[in-house]
Amino acid sequence: MLVLFWIVASLTFVSCIGKPKDPHWDGLTVKFGDPSTGDVNLFSALPVTEDEAINEDWVKIGDCKDSANWMGKRYVKDEDYAIILLFDVRGNSAGIQTSFPKDKAVGYPADFKPFVEDGDRLTVTAYFIKPKNICKKKKKHPRKSLYLQGTSDPLQSVKIRGWRKLRDSPIWTEGKCVPRMGTHYWGFNQENLDNACFADDTFPAFVLHSRNHKGVVGFGWSLLMDLPSSRYEHPPPQVLSMFFKDVPMCVANAQHRSTMHIYFTTRDLIMNTGNLWCKG
Repeated sequence: MLVLFWIVASLTFVSCIGKPKDPHWDGLTVKFGDPSTGDVNLFSALPVTEDEAINEDWVKIGDCKDSANWMGKRYVKDEDYAIILLFDVRGNSAGIQTSFPKDKAVGYPADFKPFVEDGDRLTVTAYFIKPKNICKKKKKHPRKSLYLQGTSDPLQSVKIRGWRKLRDSPIWTEGKCVPRMGTHYWGFNQENLDNACFADDTFPAFVLHSRNHKGVVGFGWSLLMDLPSSRYEHPPPQVLSMFFKDVPMCVANAQHRSTMHIYFTTRDLIMNTGNLWCKG
């Protein structure tokens, strides 16, 4: 459960739509600049349709139902498994994965459930639509939800609810609000900070909410590993207090931290994280 999450693997999904009650998005970007300096120019747009992925030289590595361990058509670019895009049977964005060699997971329990075996790699998965519908020929699915896969069974993925549900949940811990990023809810039990990285109920992600948006505005992976892809960020110890009210010792003392932000946005808006407010 070493995933404490400045993989701010920060796959952070952020809705940059002006109306808080409208969670639709049609764009996807990854990575965040340095929040301590305000540099937010490190965004890279991702394809949100299968056709776009093919046109941008992403390569298919799996089809719907190829594996019982996840749902969707899988695409990778330049053999960089830091980001694996998932598309539904209609070719629309359905989820995202991050994947790393097994030997990078030093310190994690051998049976850490969110890490699903993927050949010689371990893979963590999030979906944007209900997993059971991804490989079915149904009408277009609205991308309104976030589902996190905590086991090798994608149909058991958990839908992430609003901030009140997270605040009241024993397995999510409220962190700090960072301007332009939102309030962080970390996937570990606040009553178990001494074992936050390795507990059975820890999940390698955080969820983001914002004062001026309804529902989930983002999420991220946080991995205590040395992952070299340029898709990842590597936060130093001195910035951790920006994101945690109480920094777990396993996070503070980790030799390596890798995170990645992923944002939901709209095509007619260049990434505008200024839409994410903090109280006060």
